[in-house]
Amino acid sequence: MKRTLLALLLFLPAILPPLVVANEKNEIAQISVEKYPDADTVIISTRQNIRYNPDATAEVIHESAEKILTEKGRQENRTLSLHFNEHYNQIEIVNLELERDAKIIPIDVKANSRIMTEPGQMNANIYDPNQRILQISIPDLRLGDIIRATYKELTLKSRIKGVWTDFTVFQFHSPALYAELTVDAPAELPLKNIMLKDEIPGTVKYSKTDQKGRTQHTWIARNLPQFFDEPSMPPWYMSAQRLLLSTAADWPEISRWYWDLCEPRMAKITPAMKAKTAELIKNKKTDLEKINAIFQFVAKEIRYSGITVEKEAPGYEPHDVNLTFENRYGVCRDKAALLTAMLREAGFNAFPVLFYSGPRKDAEVPNNYFNHAISAVELKKNEYLLMDSTNETTPEIFPSYLSNMSYLVARPEGETLQTSPVTPATKNTLQIKVKGNLDEEGTLNAEAELVFNGINDDVYRGAFSSWNPQQVRQFIARQLGQAVAGATVQNIEILPQDLRDMDQQLRVKIKYSAKNFLVKGSGRALFTVPWLGSHFGVVNFVLGSTGLKERKYPMQIFSTCASSEQFELVFPEAWPAEILPTPQSIDTAVLDWNQKLQYNGKIVSGERNIAFITTEVTPPIR
Repeated sequence: MKRTLLALLLFLPAILPPLVVANEKNEIAQISVEKYPDADTVIISTRQNIRYNPDATAEVIHESAEKILTEKGRQENRTLSLHFNEHYNQIEIVNLELERDAKIIPIDVKANSRIMTEPGQMNANIYDPNQRILQISIPDLRLGDIIRATYKELTLKSRIKGVWTDFTVFQFHSPALYAELTVDAPAELPLKNIMLKDEIPGTVKYSKTDQKGRTQHTWIARNLPQFFDEPSMPPWYMSAQRLLLSTAADWPEISRWYWDLCEPRMAKITPAMKAKTAELIKNKKTDLEKINAIFQFVAKEIRYSGITVEKEAPGYEPHDVNLTFENRYGVCRDKAALLTAMLREAGFNAFPVLFYSGPRKDAEVPNNYFNHAISAVELKKNEYLLMDSTNETTPEIFPSYLSNMSYLVARPEGETLQTSPVTPATKNTLQIKVKGNLDEEGTLNAEAELVFNGINDDVYRGAFSSWNPQQVRQFIARQLGQAVAGATVQNIEILPQDLRDMDQQLRVKIKYSAKNFLVKGSGRALFTVPWLGSHFGVVNFVLGSTGLKERKYPMQIFSTCASSEQFELVFPEAWPAEILPTPQSIDTAVLDWNQKLQYNGKIVSGERNIAFITTEVTPPIR
């Protein structure tokens, strides 16, 4: 049973519950590949029973029954994986068994399980010893088997003191016959926000009863259709039918909590920090120059690395800023707190910020699902300049790949949830200029200059900084060879030589030649226009993710981006240009694209511009 409990962040899929539902035996007998031709498994039933307490701790019982239909379904469900954080949660498997030909086959959980540290966290240079995975192997799983699982989860501590929230999905990648969620809430901590989003009409029914100072909320769903992913869509659980619950009244309540958590840590300013701040802003004339000087210090000089050992709110609580300053390393929340503290020391109205790097959050219901921390300066009332100091190789205070995402500024009086601004595509342009000459044999000798702006600078400077010079040269030569057949690199120059010099744009100059650039025959010759932008630049990453003629769900683009290129080729008199493609253009709310070629005497020149001007493509409502 491939089930994942993301107890840390994001979502808790409403997986698991069966007990015998009415007519379950008849429904099971009818489950087949013929009836569900697109499904690898079918969820017979899934039930969650949650009882939370006035202090927001909770006990949850999960139960499920799922039938395996295909070999893919069997392979994907041979392991049950439950993710949890030992500081916040405990997980216990109560029962795991297979039902095969009306017989029950118990699974020895102890013999087939192991607990290990979450490996993925190391990719982000963050080590949290509390982040764990319980994996249970399901031996001898066969087609037609029904996996029945029951496990118990204890919430030992709420992530936000006194606040309980839940995110339950009522739609899955498999058809589901029955799903149920019961929430037993105390009168002292009632549910203040309830929202069913992307509702599938007629599938979910809600009821509630009051008894002995508690309220029992129940949602029952039947015959839930299978969810089918589309390329480049946001995470599926943000488009599937989902239920959001919270005891928090509003987002300002979450904002105040994070300010109260961070403020004592940011107050640990030392004389050395005061002196460094004064040094950084000395002789800086404008506020933006001062802000950028402090930002670049934290971004470049404080290494992004650390270990999660905090006790109050691990994963959210920063270290004391003096420790981060002295150690010269920290994770996002540490760097954000330090940057905020130094900006406040410099006289700016700065705040730490909870950020969700991913699809926009459901703003209707406040929760604590954030996965990043940044900083903000209030330049004018209710106008924030956002800053992400985690990237050590970016000239941008706020990278455009964080556009159109949800953030919450932590203020003592509270703040509401907001959306980060979208960077104009013009600021994320790769500019390319090519000049070349052809001889009568058809050999091209050319020089190209590529100037990287915005997201293009972020991506390529980051890559070049992590590769050795030989790897960089091989990459550039390979991409050039794909754009211009037979191209041979003669020289490559990358500026600035110190890639950590953020005051200079990233530039790449390439000198190259290409034999047989002209394909000759019958007294005529053809040539392929040397558009280098087809193989360099962020635009190509986005173009590679398109393809569907129609969409049901949004298409998510990780950043606005553009390429603007020009070329000029001098041809020998023996080969005058006769036929050139006609100008072409596309102008939509998502994409601007235009291309034209012209011939003037001996010179063939061209210009092509491509711009993705939004970060999300929303299908029309049908």
